[in-house]
Amino acid sequence: MPSGLSGLPPAAGGGHLPALMETSFLTLRTGARLRLASWRAASARSRGTVLLLTGRSEPVEKYEETAGDLLARGFAVHSLDWRGQGLSDRFLADRERCHVDDFAILVADLAEVVDRVVLPAAGGRPLVMLGHSMGGMLGLRFLAEHPGHVRRAAFTAPMVGIQALRRARWLLAGLADLAVARGRAGDYALGQGDFDPDLRSFAGNRLTSDPARFEVHRRAFQTNPELRVGGVTWGWLAAACRSTRLLLTPAYARRITVPVLIASAGREALVDNAAQKRLAQFLPDCTFTTYPDALHEILMERDEIRDGFLSDFDRFLERHGI
Repeated sequence: MPSGLSGLPPAAGGGHLPALMETSFLTLRTGARLRLASWRAASARSRGTVLLLTGRSEPVEKYEETAGDLLARGFAVHSLDWRGQGLSDRFLADRERCHVDDFAILVADLAEVVDRVVLPAAGGRPLVMLGHSMGGMLGLRFLAEHPGHVRRAAFTAPMVGIQALRRARWLLAGLADLAVARGRAGDYALGQGDFDPDLRSFAGNRLTSDPARFEVHRRAFQTNPELRVGGVTWGWLAAACRSTRLLLTPAYARRITVPVLIASAGREALVDNAAQKRLAQFLPDCTFTTYPDALHEILMERDEIRDGFLSDFDRFLERHGI
């Protein structure tokens, strides 16, 4: 079903999106339903396909502008709402609690989407991965555990580590494990709660310095309350601790053999840039770039930052033959 543009800002350079988002639902072998999104390149002579992986709480609507930029570069684009957010099935009856027992579940969901939907649609053309934050972490795990499908991969502010965990890792990880052991995995973690639009103001936000792009996420939640996601549960936090530890295991990271571009935000306040740098040292073929003025959401930043990343992304693909 086609989606409207939802008042999104114009694409970089003043153009507008060249195509509408089409959404559908896929019933997984587990019985869970995922919402998928696709944007088709106008030319049949596509350069390839980009698999766009969203961050925590982000519905596919948030990346319509980025999909437009990729279409303009000759790529078809696919994305999905992770299970537990967007319009995909949630893990808990309380839809606003951001929860997962193990990120391996989401990696397996992604593998099924790639196998059943993305690769058949790609028709043998190159598959490129572009993931943000939590989507970057899940994309990296997919590359390690399902080699041979993705030709190149780029990640903006990947959630290889979390700043709050860096400051008090053992305390928070211990509290999360204790809560899970006591049957409280689905309870909100310390300081977390339901989505509150009155608490999300542009002033002092840690996501982007672009006021128009900042509004895209909140506007989607206001337009369709079913998209809303609040804070994380103890179960999510415990799973995040395990998943980031796994990614930073050298033997595991070295299984990622495709060329990777990691884009790090210089004014990052959410994920751990030092962990990203450690991971980059383990990867056999990694280009690591920092954008000094960027906050966490590089793809939602003001034009000079965002365009800088897209130019680096272009050069990365050209350098590696795509």
